[in-house]
Amino acid sequence: MYQLQDTSYDQLKNISYDVAVIDWQDSDLDNREISELQAQGKIMISYLSIGEAEEYRSYWKEDWNNNPPAFLEEENPDWPGNYKVRYWDEDWKQEVFAMIDEVQLRGYDGIYLDIVDGYYYFEQKGRVEAKQEMIDFVKEIAAYGRKTDSDFIVIPQNAIELVEDSAYLAIIDGIGKESTWFIDDEKTSQETRDWELPFLRKAQEAGKKVFSIDYPTHTHLQCEFYWNAKAENFIPLVGNRDLDRLFFIDCTPRTQDDLNAIRDIINAIPEKTIETLPAEKPADCPLDAEWYDCEGYDAEGYNREGYNKSGYGRDGYDENGYNIFGYGEAGYDDEGYGEDGYSEGGYDRDGCYRNGECGAFDS
Repeated sequence: MYQLQDTSYDQLKNISYDVAVIDWQDSDLDNREISELQAQGKIMISYLSIGEAEEYRSYWKEDWNNNPPAFLEEENPDWPGNYKVRYWDEDWKQEVFAMIDEVQLRGYDGIYLDIVDGYYYFEQKGRVEAKQEMIDFVKEIAAYGRKTDSDFIVIPQNAIELVEDSAYLAIIDGIGKESTWFIDDEKTSQETRDWELPFLRKAQEAGKKVFSIDYPTHTHLQCEFYWNAKAENFIPLVGNRDLDRLFFIDCTPRTQDDLNAIRDIINAIPEKTIETLPAEKPADCPLDAEWYDCEGYDAEGYNREGYNKSGYGRDGYDENGYNIFGYGEAGYDDEGYGEDGYSEGGYDRDGCYRNGECGAFDS
C-alpha cells in the first residue's frame, strides 16, 4: 500500500498488505504502533522528499518565505508549497538526516525517497555535476541510516537511469517508478517504455524490488496496467495523484479476450519467463460461464455465499458484518467505535466526549 495522506493506525492494522509506504508526519504513528504493525508481519516504510522542501513539514521555519536559506530554490508550480532545493548543500543534508533520525526513532524499517529526479532541474540550469551529486546524496543517506540500523531499507522513486551507476544500484533495496504504462488515463509511448523498462529490469536482475505505480482512473486501464506490471514481475499499485486513499481492484481475467490480452502483453516482453499467465479453463468450465467458474466464483467474482476472494460481499461487508477497514455497516468496529475514534454515544476509548471533556461521562 502507498498512501501519504489520511492514514490511521486502525486502518493500517485492519487491512492486509506486506509493505506500507506512508508519511511519518501525516500518520504520526509512535514507536509502539509501528512495532504492533511490524508484529503483524508488515514492513513499514516512511516517505521522505529529498529533492524538494515542503512548507508543511516540521523543519520549515516561519521566516523562510521572507528570508530563505541558501539551499531553497523556486516553488514547484505543479505542487504549491513545495520548493526545489540544492540537495548538495550541507544545511539541507542536515535537515534530511534529522528527518531520518525521527523516522528511526519511531521504528520504521526504512525510507522511500521522492524527488530523486530533482537533479533534472539543475541540469537544465547548467549544473553539469547535478546527477553525480544526487547519486552521492542517496549513498550518504543510505550510509547515515545504516549507522543506526544495518538493515535500514532505502527505496528511491523515479530517476531510474541512476541504476546504471553500480555503487548506487548496490546500496538501494528497491526502486519505485511512476507512470510507466499510463500518465493518468493516457497511455505512454512505446518509445518511452522502451527506454524505461531496461533500467527497471536491470534493477530487478540485481535482486531489487520494483514498485510500479500508475494513476489510471478507468477500471479497464487499471487492469491493463496491472497485467503489464505483473507480466514483468513488478509489484504494481494503482493510486490517485493525491495518494490519500486506497484502491481495491479485481483484475482476475474473466473472458477469453482477457486471456488473449494478457498473452499479447507477455509475448511482447523479450526473453522473460513469466509465471503469472492464467491457465486455460477446462472445457467443462468456460470462462464466460453465466454463473460460477471452476474456482466457485461468478463472472463478477462472488461465490455462492455472495463473497469475493477477499471475503467481502457485494455490499462491501464480510460474513461478520465488517468492511475492509474493520467497520460495521453502522460505521462502528467490533468495540463500538467509529473511524473518528468515537462511539455512538460520542465517547472515545479514554471516556472523553467530543467537546474534550473527560471523566464527566460514563465511557
